[in-house]
Amino acid sequence: MKKVFGIILAAALAMPMFAETDAKADYSDWLPKQGDWNIQIGMDPLA
Repeated sequence: MKKVFGIILAAALAMPMFAETDAKADYSDWLPKQGDWNIQIGMDPLA
C-alpha cells in the first residue's frame, strides 16, 4: 500500500514539471466554442 501511495504521490508531483514544458501550447481548442453542446447527467443523492 505504501508503494502505491508513493507512486501516486510521485506522479502527482511530477505533473507540474511536464505541464511547464507545454507552456507555449495553444489551449484555445480545449475551451467550448459557440454552438458546442453536451449531455450532462447529474448524480445527486436523493434527499
